[in-house]
Amino acid sequence: MKAANTKPEDDVMDLTSTEKAEEFQYEDFFREQIDKKKRDHSYRVFKKVNRLAGNFPCAKEYTHGDKDIIVWCS
Repeated sequence: MKAANTKPEDDVMDLTSTEKAEEFQYEDFFREQIDKKKRDHSYRVFKKVNRLAGNFPCAKEYTHGDKDIIVWCS
């Protein structure tokens, strides 16, 4: 465990520096994280389903075109 500083000024950040910190690349970071999840097959993809109100349990599924399906769960 790191010992605490004995002088308060040691804990103060110098905000007067003119050096500009490198900006975090959020888009690249999240794109890489999503790609990683897709590669390890843990990225969840939701199907496009249209439940037919007057025709339970029938529905239409549109992930790869128009397909008739049966949906038993809520």
